[in-house]
Amino acid sequence: MYFVKVRKTRTKGRGVYALKDFSKGEIIEKCPILELSDTEASLARKTLLDNYLYDWNERYKSCLPLGYGLIYNHSYRPNARYNFDHSRKLIIYKAIKNIRKGREILVNYNYDPNDRSPTDVSGITLHPKT
Repeated sequence: MYFVKVRKTRTKGRGVYALKDFSKGEIIEKCPILELSDTEASLARKTLLDNYLYDWNERYKSCLPLGYGLIYNHSYRPNARYNFDHSRKLIIYKAIKNIRKGREILVNYNYDPNDRSPTDVSGITLHPKT
């Protein structure tokens, strides 16, 4: 059962919103991933899928998240973060602050919630560092 939903945002297109209050440290979503070979990633990077690829591991350098993993928006003041579970092939989104029902769930695309490095935030671009 999902405790989040996708809604239109005022300025970013779509975003992921809380359907319940999340406590700091609580898991929001566990997104399965599709690992992409170098050939598949190279082809995907020539399409709009390039905006949604995550760096993954040494063998499969890129992956495509499923679930709502494609839709979380970027913020330099995030209320959530993501972590990789390589053994289970998951990207796990977790609250780093209390998140009230109805609020948008935001992550820093630079992986580290405190990293203020410039990032490509056109639309819902996700290019996190591993």
